[in-house]
Amino acid sequence: WTAEDRRLAARATLQLLCFAALVLGVLPATILAHTEASWTALTSDAPRAIILQLQIAAIPALLGVSALQEFVERGRGTPLPFDAPRRLVTTGPYAYVANPMQLSTAVLLIVWGAVLHSWWVALAGAMSFVYSAGLARMDEGLDLEERFGEAWKNYRREVRSWVPRWRPAHPPARLYVSMGCGRCS
Repeated sequence: WTAEDRRLAARATLQLLCFAALVLGVLPATILAHTEASWTALTSDAPRAIILQLQIAAIPALLGVSALQEFVERGRGTPLPFDAPRRLVTTGPYAYVANPMQLSTAVLLIVWGAVLHSWWVALAGAMSFVYSAGLARMDEGLDLEERFGEAWKNYRREVRSWVPRWRPAHPPARLYVSMGCGRCS
């Protein structure tokens, strides 16, 4: 589908499902198998506490899903580098924070670690932040600056990487014309 540029929403949905399985299933299972914790934490708390914890976990998860939706609808791409958005996305969660998917993953893992009573799973969330703030940021920033030029620079002047704004950022109207990716159209 990617090679033929078909079924963008289906591609993004499959990526979301695979990522969720890895972050919420495979990674915690691997960590729990090598530590003293187990999946029984999901059933050991009172049902009301479990429901509350899952609702809290849904907040960062929804942030990530909303950001993915913006990539698909506005950017015409997905989070994978070989299937990247063709247009700079500055709407939805991106109007508040530059890295909503990465922020979502880090917070979700920290909350998931609390739900599972595993500091190691929560630490994985902290490590995902360190990775995103360090290595990924450098590579991603260079790529986005190359693809979107001045529009990217202006956006980054307004929107922080990890700390959300209280109000959405609105780039100047003249930038909307130049937000397309020249080599991606």
